[in-house]
Order: sequence, then C-alpha cells, then structure tokens
Amino acid sequence: MNMSETIRRLRVEKKLTQEKLASMMGVTSQAVSKWERAEGFPDITLLPALAEALDCSTDELLGVKRRLSQEELDRIHLKTVEIIFGDQSEEALKNLHADEGLAYLREELKKHPTEWRIHHMLAGFLHLGGKGEAVYRERLEHYEYVRSHAPDISSRLEGIVGLVNTYAEAREYEKAEEAAKELPTTFLTYTEQARRFLRGDRLREHLRDMIITGVLAIREYTYQFTHGVYDVYLGKMDKSHSGTLDEQLALVELAVKCLVAMLSTGWGADWGVFAAIELWHGAELAMEGGRQELALEYIERSAELCRPTQGEATNAVGYHVEGALWSVVEDCTEVVIPSEKARECVCTMINNMENEPALADNPLRGLIDHPRWKAMKEELQSIEK
Repeated sequence: MNMSETIRRLRVEKKLTQEKLASMMGVTSQAVSKWERAEGFPDITLLPALAEALDCSTDELLGVKRRLSQEELDRIHLKTVEIIFGDQSEEALKNLHADEGLAYLREELKKHPTEWRIHHMLAGFLHLGGKGEAVYRERLEHYEYVRSHAPDISSRLEGIVGLVNTYAEAREYEKAEEAAKELPTTFLTYTEQARRFLRGDRLREHLRDMIITGVLAIREYTYQFTHGVYDVYLGKMDKSHSGTLDEQLALVELAVKCLVAMLSTGWGADWGVFAAIELWHGAELAMEGGRQELALEYIERSAELCRPTQGEATNAVGYHVEGALWSVVEDCTEVVIPSEKARECVCTMINNMENEPALADNPLRGLIDHPRWKAMKEELQSIEK
C-alpha cells in the first residue's frame, strides 16, 4: 500500500474528514485531497505530526511496515492463549505450555518489531515464564517500548503502570516510584474532570460510579492497611505499614459504615456481602489482639445484615455516614435492604470456619464453641427455614 492509500485509509478509520485533517495539519483540504490521489506528498517536516494525527508511526506512513489490524492482533492473542492453556480443561491448566506460547509471541514480534501492541501482549504473558532476572528485564524492555511508542495517552499509561508493577515486584522500589511520577494525579484524569462537563443523566450515572468506586477503594485500602500488601517477590504478606489494632479497627468501622450506606441506597445486594466480609475481617483482627468480646460483636453484626428489613433510605444513610451521601438518595422514601446474599455469605463463612481444615489456625476457630456463636448460627438457620 502506497502513502496516498495509507493516508486515506487511516483518515477514514479515524473518522476524520479531509477538512478536519487539513485543519489539524495547518494545510488546505485541497492539499490533503492531492495527497490521497497521489498527486502530491506531504512535506517531510509534516510527517511526524501527520503520523500523530492519524494514530500511526512514520514507518507506516512511508510504507515500511503496515500496522496490524485489531483482527490480526486478536488472532495472535487467541493463538497464544491456545498454546499456553490448551483446551483450558483442569488437566491442561495443571500443565501450562508457557515457554511455547512465549516463543510464538517472540517470533511474531520479530515479524512486526514496531508493533507496540505485541510488545504489550508479550510483557503481559511473561509472568507465566517465571520470576528470574532475565524475565524481569524482558518485561521492563517491552513495557518501556509501550511507554515510548504507543500512539495514545491511555496505552502509554498502561506501559508506565507495567513498569511500576515490574519494578515493584523486583523490589526496585525507587525505580518504581520514579516511573509512577509520570502517571496523572487523581485530579488529572477523565474520571475527575468529567463532572465539569457532563450533564443530566450522564452526570448522575458518572457521580454514582465515582461514589461506588470510592467505597470499593475504602474497602480495598482498609484491607491492605490491616491485613498487609502481598509481596510478589517474596511470596508473602508485608504488614510493615500496618497501624495499631485500634487504628485498624477504626478503618474497618469506616469501611463497614460506607458499605452499609451503599446497601441502604438499594443499589445492589452485594454491598451486604462486602459488609459481612469486612465485619468478619474485623473479628479476626480483634481475636488476634485478644479481644474476644469485640470479635463476637463483629460476628453478630454480620448476622444482623441477614435479617429481612425495610426502612427509610435517607435515615439509614444519614445515620451511617453522617449525611455524606444524603443528596444521592434524598428522593428515595423506602428501600428494602437485600439480605439473601448476605445470609448465604455468612452461612458459608460459618460452615468453612467450623469444617475447613485449611482454617484450623484461624483465630476465629476459637469462637465456634462459644454460646453466642451457637446462638447466632441457630438464628440464621431459623431465618433460612
């Protein structure tokens, strides 16, 4: 395909008119038309800007190598998955063919050395090839290529995140921090800025999603603060950053209040499950700290989520988070708090704690003969009936 055909194909793919492309390049629409009819060519100084406008490389513009289509990339990805995971049966998953799959991807990269998406694909699959120095360095090489050569901001950010994660896994924390400095701050993102230009239902849905994301973030970070962050390199949890027991339990309370508040909005029954799990997490922390009565209180509070109840959403939210989400639910009058999923979750946790050998060392195992534990179990069984 010659340059004129390439310019036209990429312009159409980008849904740009000749006039729009001309405006972006600072030329006339007649000039663009001549380029596409092979009656003239862009000035060489315009090639980098033209490549950026058309989301391609200058090599592709000059016909050095055509960029692979999404369909071709999907085929490469699917074949890699088939080689590594086979038919995905239980037996196949026990005997992964990672080396063969990675070898296939490396061969594809030799054919298309400037295709940043294969670099990204290979970097993503390399974790299946082990954790040695050579694997880490190869991952860094491919993520660096994505960071430097991907044509759009979003894809370049994926390369940066890959660098941060790989450096962190290799315990090169200073390099991970340096790479992370290229990432946008919380306020320099579409998610944060969208509330300034979205309106109506789109704004309402966006704000709702932001609230949900925020609550889930509170739960996730609470868990990491109290339980630890998994250190991939060492293969264990790192609790060096955890606070005192009282600080940990205060965060558990915050997470539970936010989750119950979300449950009260009627936005889904899963919030009750999350709240129950968080309460059991708090119980485990309390038992580890020698506070059995508090641990039992947490377990009993998880059982309360299993009772079918009905109440005013605004009162529930106002009580649990001091009105922080009041404006979101002020138009609701009543909400039935879902309990079925929470009951299934708590009953499963009780059964596992009593019968699962892998949980023999869990501190909560020391509660299963306590009268309050047995009373809670009987109540849940009666609700289920």
